[in-house]
Amino acid sequence: MRASNDAQRRETQLREVAVASTRPATSAAEENRRRYAAAREQEFVEKFNKLIQNLMDFADTYKSGHALDVKKAKSIRKAWLDLEKSEPVFQDDRQDDRQDDREKPGKSHAAGGRVHTPCCVSSKDPSGSNSLIE
Repeated sequence: MRASNDAQRRETQLREVAVASTRPATSAAEENRRRYAAAREQEFVEKFNKLIQNLMDFADTYKSGHALDVKKAKSIRKAWLDLEKSEPVFQDDRQDDRQDDREKPGKSHAAGGRVHTPCCVSSKDPSGSNSLIE
């Protein structure tokens, strides 16, 4: 009986070793996932910080000269597009927007799916003078 107990104990120990030897492969896969997620997060942070820095530069230039710096505005647009391209969250939104554009009848696609709407409308009030409605 003692020999059978020893055999069972050794069998159990061998199974534990076999199970333990397969764990590092799972740990390595998990470590790779964590590294990938950390790299993606770092990339997002860098692109977001670049966008914020460009916005702050643009704001400082505007405050000092009360004029729009086209180069800085383009750098903001580029930083935003870089951020948008790198994040799946934004890509899903763009696909949803494109789907919405296709579903809306009569929407103009001449300007890349965008329709220009004025920010204010001129109208005559009852006194006969022109006023702006915003």
